[in-house]
Order: sequence, then C-alpha cells, then structure tokens
Amino acid sequence: SVLHYIACVSQFCQVLSSEMSVSYVCQKTAAQVDELLMGKFGYLLPQLVEQAGLAVALATSRVFPQPSQAIVLAGPGNNGADGLVAARILKLFGYECTVVYPRRSTTPLMQSLQQQCEIFSIDILADLPRPLPTSSAFIVDAFFGFSFKPPVRPPFDSILKEVVHSNLPVISVDIPSGWNVETGPPTDGTTVLNPTALISLSVPKSGVKSFSGRHFLGGRFLPPDLLSELAISIPPYEGAQLIQELPRSESSL
Repeated sequence: SVLHYIACVSQFCQVLSSEMSVSYVCQKTAAQVDELLMGKFGYLLPQLVEQAGLAVALATSRVFPQPSQAIVLAGPGNNGADGLVAARILKLFGYECTVVYPRRSTTPLMQSLQQQCEIFSIDILADLPRPLPTSSAFIVDAFFGFSFKPPVRPPFDSILKEVVHSNLPVISVDIPSGWNVETGPPTDGTTVLNPTALISLSVPKSGVKSFSGRHFLGGRFLPPDLLSELAISIPPYEGAQLIQELPRSESSL
C-alpha cells in the first residue's frame, strides 16, 4: 500500500541519517578523547600515531594517485608524528617522498620516526625543496593539530605562505595548518591554506565543519564506550576499511 511504502521510505531515511550523522568536537573534547584513549582505555601513543599515520597515507593515496611526489610538512608534535609515519608508508606504497621538518623534536618517539624515514631513504629538510616541483607533486600538511593556537610563528609561517603561493594541491591532517580549531580559517588577513582534501583523525573538529573539499575520517580505534561517554557520533566504517569519505558540506554544493 501507499502508506506502507511511505513508512518504509521514512524508516530508510532515518537509518541513512543515523549512519551519516557525525559529531564535530571542540578543542577540549578532542583533548579528552586522547586522554581517555591513553588512560582508562589502555592505548599507547606510538600505537595511535602509527594507526593515524596509516590512515593519512591511505587517504592521500586515494586523492593523489601515482606516480606523484609527496612533500610532507611535519611539525614538532603529534600531528608531525602522524606525518612522519605517513611519509614512511607512502614510500612503501611507491611514492617519492620528501619531509620538511623545520623544528625537530627530541622526544624518543619522534627521533625513532625520523630514523625510520632515513632508513627508507626519505630526505628530511628544514625548508621546502628548491626548486619546488610544479607538476605531479602534492603537499601533506602535518604541521599543526588540534592543540594549535594562532598565530602561526616562524619558520612555519613562511613555509605555509610559499605552499599557498605554489598552488600545489594539499591534503591536511586533522585541521589545515593555521586554522582555528574552533572557528576555522583565519580572518585576520594572514595567508589562508585552502587544502584540496582533509583527513580528520578520530573525530572531526569544529573548525572544519564548513570545509568544502574532499573530507575523510580515519583513526578507526575508538572504543564504543568512549563514544558513549563523550556523546560522540561517527558514521560506521565499511567492512575492513580504515578510512571513510564524509559527505561534502552544504557550502560546497
């Protein structure tokens, strides 16, 4: 009957809406996610970094098919650690890789990740390569993550400005470098990085809600109890997939 058909369509739409619902979290909640993961849920930081970096590499390979050259911008914190892991995995995937790592961290984890890149013959530079490639190259932006507080300071500011002016395509890790984690792109006249693609890790952050490029979600390691405790909703991953592409924001339609 018509009524039965309408009821079925309504139920299908509700299920679809539920499956595609996604939370965008503030800086404080993002920090709570990490604290809970490495506290009551027993994860170790190197585990999380390795899985996040793998997700970054998988999303990158989906956006930028080979042959192409990856220039990975690595910051001194956990976002940079994700970038170093991604560089190693992209090299294993067959990409040419260069890491731009202006401010090297002395933590054992970061030193190990740097050593691994060197073992795989990945050049690690303090600044962008000269001359910058003009074709078949892209940027993996892993300078700053959700703990970033503006403004962008030297030497990162000049590097980001050159990336923007180069017109090379960019995939950003968790949040585009220089964006406010809560409110999005800077509005103070500073150079704005507008990436082609973004991979949010664990849960998307509030500042990327209006992002209109290709948006992926990775970091498939959140326990159901954590999602319940923080009232976070993320769409279910398909099968054995470690990343998923989120619907485009309305501003891109």
